[in-house]
Amino acid sequence: MEFRNKEDKRVIVCRAVSLSLLFAVVVFVLVYVGYRLQSLAWFASGDSVEGSGMAIVAEGPDYEILIDRTAEYDDPKYDGVSRLKAALSSNHFDLAENSTETAARLGYELRNEVSYSENEINYKSLTPGSCGTMTFYLKPLHGDIDLTFDLSIGCYVNRYGNNDTLVTEEVTDPTVLDLLRGHILFFTERTGNTPEDYKYSGLLYNENASFSYDTSTHTASTDPEKAGCYEITLYWEWVMTYDEIAANTSANGQSDKKYPSALSAYIAASPQCFFATNQGSSDPAELNDGYNDGDQTIGDHANYIVAYVTPRADH
Repeated sequence: MEFRNKEDKRVIVCRAVSLSLLFAVVVFVLVYVGYRLQSLAWFASGDSVEGSGMAIVAEGPDYEILIDRTAEYDDPKYDGVSRLKAALSSNHFDLAENSTETAARLGYELRNEVSYSENEINYKSLTPGSCGTMTFYLKPLHGDIDLTFDLSIGCYVNRYGNNDTLVTEEVTDPTVLDLLRGHILFFTERTGNTPEDYKYSGLLYNENASFSYDTSTHTASTDPEKAGCYEITLYWEWVMTYDEIAANTSANGQSDKKYPSALSAYIAASPQCFFATNQGSSDPAELNDGYNDGDQTIGDHANYIVAYVTPRADH
């Protein structure tokens, strides 16, 4: 399917999300949270997620991770969430606890700041043009801690297996995974009060992007329920069109536009992450079509998108 313009794209994508689940939908963030020498990861939605069978290493943790939950996606209009929760539970994700003190793997909801309406019903599913946050809290247990986290993105798709049974499986097609890395962008910093005036910095990109957090350079939360905790927030956006990227990316060495100049360098180095077609073109219209084709490729091969954040053990 070819999107002719921004308005057409919004209508088609929203209809697919709300009515047929043919397009990628993010309604959940899932977090692997562990202790020293154990991996941890986040998931941003998936109808089923394959765990790695990791075991907790009983050495005494250096930190805990805490999360907040929302009931937004418990609404029946998000009809894939019940299957998602069942799949996550079977893969050892806890969907009730709020801290790794009581659960090694936590599943919780993605924060989406953009909603759309379909048949007078408002949805906060992931579509091109949406944006939001991922937040968790780091609680050091033995003084200050400096952690490096790795970020990667994956997805899952619904399909009919034997006996016409609906199953959900992980997508391993590198073409789809590459496109996810260019269409769902993550940043460590954001200013502005509304999506219209947001300005991002600290682009996280490449297959294993990373960011660090040193509690000695930050101030602990003042929330009594988060005593001794440090709030860590990542910011994400699925840019609507390539035209918007081209018009709103700062020139090298400047920071006057919505997206940092690092985004231009990323596109130049990894065009396969942005364009499903026309990767070698310099024509703006062809590049915009190629970006739209990338959205459609994601929609054809993913029902749920997952984002993994893994703290390194050698902190």
